Amino acid sequence: MAKKIDRIAELERLMTPKQVKLARALAAGGIPKVQAYKQVYGWNGKSANSAQVAATRAAGNSKVSLLASELRDRDNSLLWADKEKFRKWLMKGITDTASTTESDITRLKALELAGRTRYASLFEEPAANETTAQTHGAIVDAIRAKLQALIGGSLAPGDASPGTLTLEAVAEDPTGAGEGE
Repeated sequence: MAKKIDRIAELERLMTPKQVKLARALAAGGIPKVQAYKQVYGWNGKSANSAQVAATRAAGNSKVSLLASELRDRDNSLLWADKEKFRKWLMKGITDTASTTESDITRLKALELAGRTRYASLFEEPAANETTAQTHGAIVDAIRAKLQALIGGSLAPGDASPGTLTLEAVAEDPTGAGEGE
C-alpha cells in the first residue's frame, strides 16, 4: 500500500493542480467526464461538442489517466480489504441505481440484484433448501441419539404408546401446526 501512495504522490508532483483535480474527479466517478472537466477548468464555452472534445482530450492525457487509474486501484484495494465496507458500498450502488435510473430495464436489474443479496434472499437457490433439509435430518438424528442415551434402549421409529408425542411426529411437523385449530 505504501508503494501505491508513493506512486500517487510522485504522479501528482508531475502534474498541474487542475490535472490532479480532474484525475481525482474521474477516479471518484459518479459524474460524466464532461461535467468533471467543466467543474475543474471552469468551462464557459458555448458548444457542448467542444466541451466533449476538450474533456476527452484532458481525460486522455497520459498523466491524468494514469493517476485516475492508480487512484481507482487504491480505492478498490481499500474496499476489498474491509469486506463489510465493500458490501455496504455495493448495496449503496445497487439501491442508488434502482432509485435514480430512468431506465426501467436498469431499475429492474438493480432490484433483482438487491433481491439476490444475502440481505434480502428473495430468490433462494434450491441448494439452500436441500441444505436446510439435510440439517433438519441431522438434528433429528442427534436428538434421537441423545434421547436414546438418556432413556436407554432402542428408539426405533414408532416406539411410543398411542397418543404420545413421537420424534417422527415432531420431525414431520416441527411447528406443531394443527393443535388448537
